[in-house]
Amino acid sequence: MVLNDIKSSNRLKKSSISAEFTSISSSH
Repeated sequence: MVLNDIKSSNRLKKSSISAEFTSISSSH
């Protein structure tokens, strides 16, 4: 269960980072 939580949190982090990167690159 804890492992799943870590995996899901990591996925959320990755998606949020990629979203930020996309918005930054699109604004440039």
